[in-house]
Amino acid sequence: MNITAEDVQRVAQTYFTDDNRLILTIMPRDASPGGVR
Repeated sequence: MNITAEDVQRVAQTYFTDDNRLILTIMPRDASPGGVR
């Protein structure tokens, strides 16, 4: 089965819409400098 660039574009336009968009902002629980070591 060969997947063409047109196939990828068609699927992307079908599923990657503004109505299906989810934006996550992930913040660390502890904002200490240097992070956890």
